[in-house]
Amino acid sequence: MSRLRRNIYSNKLNNLLQSAEDEAFFTMIWAIRTAQTGRPDRAKPFLDFPPQAATDEMGSEFAAHPWKCETLLNEVLTVPKLPQIPGRPNRILNCSSFGALATVMNVLRELENAEDGFTLKRVDVFKEIHRLSQRQFEWQRGFLSLANFYRSAFIYGGPLTRTFFEDAKGLTLSDFSLACFGLQAIYYHQPVVRRGGGLDSVGISEATLNKVYNLISIPHDQARQRAIEIRAGNGHTGYKRSPFREYPCIAFGSGGERLRAPLPALLMLRATTGVFYDVTKANGDVRNEIAGRFETYCIELLQHMLPSRAVRPSFKYRVRKNVIDSPDIVLSDESGAILVVFECKARRMSYEARFSEDPVAEARQAYEEVAKGVFQIWRFVSHHRRGLLGSERLVNDVRGVVVTLDTWLSAATSIHAEVFNLAKNMADKASEIIEADRISVTFCPITDLEYTLGTATEISFLEAIAAAAEPRFQGWMLSNVHEQVAPSVKQDNGYPFEDRLAEVWPWWKFMEERKALRTGKARTTGREVTTTAD
Repeated sequence: MSRLRRNIYSNKLNNLLQSAEDEAFFTMIWAIRTAQTGRPDRAKPFLDFPPQAATDEMGSEFAAHPWKCETLLNEVLTVPKLPQIPGRPNRILNCSSFGALATVMNVLRELENAEDGFTLKRVDVFKEIHRLSQRQFEWQRGFLSLANFYRSAFIYGGPLTRTFFEDAKGLTLSDFSLACFGLQAIYYHQPVVRRGGGLDSVGISEATLNKVYNLISIPHDQARQRAIEIRAGNGHTGYKRSPFREYPCIAFGSGGERLRAPLPALLMLRATTGVFYDVTKANGDVRNEIAGRFETYCIELLQHMLPSRAVRPSFKYRVRKNVIDSPDIVLSDESGAILVVFECKARRMSYEARFSEDPVAEARQAYEEVAKGVFQIWRFVSHHRRGLLGSERLVNDVRGVVVTLDTWLSAATSIHAEVFNLAKNMADKASEIIEADRISVTFCPITDLEYTLGTATEISFLEAIAAAAEPRFQGWMLSNVHEQVAPSVKQDNGYPFEDRLAEVWPWWKFMEERKALRTGKARTTGREVTTTAD
């Protein structure tokens, strides 16, 4: 029955989208997201929507969730269009009508519900929750935050990475980020930008902007071809690949003169964590630099947020004739005894790791890298038990944390178990690592570590790490564990590196100076960065 319903709603969706003009459809999606992110007056000329639709409430019956909008944008690119015959009535989807949008959204919802039905017959429900969280959580958190902005600039801001980017792309990372920041501000207020300058006032020439467009845009016909290729097959519609992650702008017109970014937030994703697309082919030295800077970022974050604790980077010690590196970070109490051992993993998630029905099987090598972090912590504990760490002391209930750059194990209870099995296989090959050395290890994406530290006290943070080891919290986000064990603690510790933005983005100081002089501003509010165009 689910498969039959899937076919029925797939055909319904195709019938609707084949009568949609892509450019008009893009404008419709831009308009509803504009209306639902606080700018209904900007959206009104392009979409006739009821007042109730201008809401940011995720649970509203009028909500057009951004992850579903992204899916629809992809789907409209894959569907062949009805031929339009001059002089005859032609069926065209009215993309200026909220009714048309609601119809398309409802059909997509029914299609995905049907796909969920037969998918859950063969896929563990917890793995499906993992895919669901990977699709939704990032949109719910938002892409433009102080933490995301600074962290990405710091991690990808090493000299080797910057040089590789500039040599390969012909522009600096600073100019790339500034252009994306400026373009997002413009797209917040209008659905289309015409090629030919527009950012001279912030120091981005037309020549530089064209180089940026080469990285973030793709012609409409190529976008359709790419979407068809990467979304082929019978997988779940909501979890298929999206070309908008690499190319948030689509160029329309015979010369690609009209550039549309129907989901402007993806521009800043592209300029922050999306720099990964530009350095993925870099050599090992660049990748090692990125990993090293991620470790440094984690160390400095912990040092700033836990000032009364000793936070130390990796150190070397000798085991027989071998020199061993300790885990990346150790957190000690006032006496110097190690409370928490951290391993940092900067590896980015592949599509298979994020959205496969069986991610560990299809991205085994990548998950083995995450599991290696668990093994490294266990090995360190084993060396302590055997008296190989010299004067270093571990508390009896020492905890381990693997900090990841991506959300590898968010809402993924069953995947946790598989990763631990990978770690156990590694430990079994090292006969000295006994069961007592295999302490509890928590997986924590850096975004969740930042959030938890921003809302916790030093004591409640350590309580949350201790509680995360309990079976009842397996697979939980650390921030959710903290809410359970310290419900009355709701600190606003701020973000410790807000004052450093100008160090990693040289243009940030210029933007801050402008905000006192112009009505159009770039300003910081709490943990978010908001933009308005001049």
